[in-house]
Amino acid sequence: MLVERAGRFVLMGAHGEALERRGQALALVPGLESAQSGAVRALLALARVDEARARLDALLRDRPDDPELLVLR
Repeated sequence: MLVERAGRFVLMGAHGEALERRGQALALVPGLESAQSGAVRALLALARVDEARARLDALLRDRPDDPELLVLR
């Protein structure tokens, strides 16, 4: 539900709200892959590149062949 709400916020261009919803989803289910990659996308949309890169690097250490993550590189 939270990830779906985040998707709606993305469509509206409200990336800060989307990031917040994804953070809430990750607090409930820490390994939720769609929320993890979505958070990286939201950070990039907010021009928080350093934070996005740090999260992406951490995710790629666990999933180095994940195509959804590789396209964010």
